Amino acid sequence: MAGGRKPIEEGDIVIVREQAEALSGKIAVVLWPEVSEAQLRRIYYRGDQVVLRPDNPEYVPEVVSLKDIRIIGVVEAIQALPAAAKEI
Repeated sequence: MAGGRKPIEEGDIVIVREQAEALSGKIAVVLWPEVSEAQLRRIYYRGDQVVLRPDNPEYVPEVVSLKDIRIIGVVEAIQALPAAAKEI
């Protein structure tokens, strides 16, 4: 758990607002060159670079050029499914 927040887990429902910009510290749906699919990352701006930090501590943050990423949307809510629903 990052900073007291519950991490997003398999089966959770993530509500995303489609938009091309995200405030620093928000979880965004991001595309960048080294990754072939959109991923959820907490985004932090540092000049002309951006730090893409996963909430899962098993993964390391990546620093990329701001011009090399595309923000697809920002996470508005996360709904965890009850344990019984995840077993179905």
